[in-house]
Amino acid sequence: MNFKDSLSHGLTYKNYIIKAERIYKGRFKEEFNFDVYLIENSKRSFLLSIKYFEGRKPYYRKWIEVFNISEKFFDSEYEDFFLKFISNEIGEGERILIEYINDYETYYFLFKGYPVSISRLGFKFLKLSFTFLKDFYVPEGHWEGSPKIIAEKAIDEKQKKIALDEIKREIEEFYFRYKDSENKLIKNAILRIKQLKEYL
Repeated sequence: MNFKDSLSHGLTYKNYIIKAERIYKGRFKEEFNFDVYLIENSKRSFLLSIKYFEGRKPYYRKWIEVFNISEKFFDSEYEDFFLKFISNEIGEGERILIEYINDYETYYFLFKGYPVSISRLGFKFLKLSFTFLKDFYVPEGHWEGSPKIIAEKAIDEKQKKIALDEIKREIEEFYFRYKDSENKLIKNAILRIKQLKEYL
C-alpha cells in the first residue's frame, strides 16, 4: 500500500488509529495535503497536517512537511510509530520538514542555539538515518509557517560520513562544555549523547 492509501485506510498502533480523513490536491500535480486525525476508543481528534510532494524527476526530490501538530502528539506513545512511518517514505537525498512550536522541550532547547541532533525531536530523526539536520527558525518570506526542523537523508555513504563527522564534532564540543550542567534541558541532551554510540 502506498503512503496515501495507508493513511486513508488508517495506521493502527495499540488502541490508536491514525487516519487521514481529508485529502486534497496541493499547488502542483505532484502535491497532496492530508488532515490527519487520532481515533482512540471511538473518540476522534485532530492530530496534524501533512503536505506531501512526491517529486518531479529529474528536477525535484520528494519531501514531506508536517505542521499544525497537536500538543498531544509530542512525546506520546504513538509519536515514534508515526515518525517511523513517514521516515520510511523518504529515500536518499529526500527530506522531512517538521514543525516543533508545540514541542516545548525541542523549542526551548533550539531557542538557546544548541545542536539540532541532540534536541528531543532532532535526536529521533538522527536515529531514523537522517544525517543533515537544520533548525529552520527564521522562515523566508513568512510563508513557511512556524519554526521547523529540516531532516534530510544523505545521498550516499560518503555524504553520510561527512554529515556524521560534523555531528560528532558538534556534540563533543557541547558535551565538554555542558556535561556538569544542572539545567534539565541540557541534562536530557547529555543523556541522548550517551545513547549515540550505537548510531555514530
